[in-house]
Amino acid sequence: MLSTLDLLFRRVAQAGCSLLSALDTVLYPQHCLITGEPLLGESPLRHVSTRGLDTCAPAPENHELLLTAQKRIGGDDIAFSSATSLWALEPESSINDVIVAIKYRGLHSLAVDLGKHLGEFLKERGPAWLQANTIHTNTYISYVPVHKTRKRERGYDQAQCIAQGVALALNRSVTQTLVRRRYTGTQTALSDAERARNMTDAFQSACTASLRGSTVLLVDDVFTTGATLNSAATALLCAGVRRVDVATLCATI
Repeated sequence: MLSTLDLLFRRVAQAGCSLLSALDTVLYPQHCLITGEPLLGESPLRHVSTRGLDTCAPAPENHELLLTAQKRIGGDDIAFSSATSLWALEPESSINDVIVAIKYRGLHSLAVDLGKHLGEFLKERGPAWLQANTIHTNTYISYVPVHKTRKRERGYDQAQCIAQGVALALNRSVTQTLVRRRYTGTQTALSDAERARNMTDAFQSACTASLRGSTVLLVDDVFTTGATLNSAATALLCAGVRRVDVATLCATI
């Protein structure tokens, strides 16, 4: 057992560490990725300030995102039933820096934090089955996986991290329902038609038997044309899923 003196020394050491941490925050603060302002502990999110997020333009509504997918993928047969997104991803938008940080700078903790933000939004503005106190059994929170090669390069899957945050906000767990069958590479320079072709049959179900008749929320970072989300949702419907809803942090406008 620890003596009274040992306990005293331990508490003094802990207090000293807390003081040093506080001084470090004041002298060498992190800065918001959106506004550049110092973060001094007032924000519940890491790496961005609440004020910074408030400056970001809201994403298009569900019906606008569905129309975007129909127009840019081609045809009326979209595999997901609804689409929810938080912020508009415009060419000069500061939220671009946040997405880049999540995908390429290793800020997976920020992905989880923003996922929580998305989860809280879904309680109010998402599909009915996700809203407060209405979540039923045979429903899953999942994500659009990156290829195993990409995950090995980065050390994490940003969509999985976002989904973890969503699940925390909804008091749920994350289920991997899909695997990426092939490495599709970056789609930044591809046309809408090329994106759709590139994503054809890119996914397959990871747990077909347990998915039959279920409803799945599919989480990703960005809704661009909807081609990736549509390919992933199609694989789930082919596995027997009854309904797929999608949710992203941002949507390109």
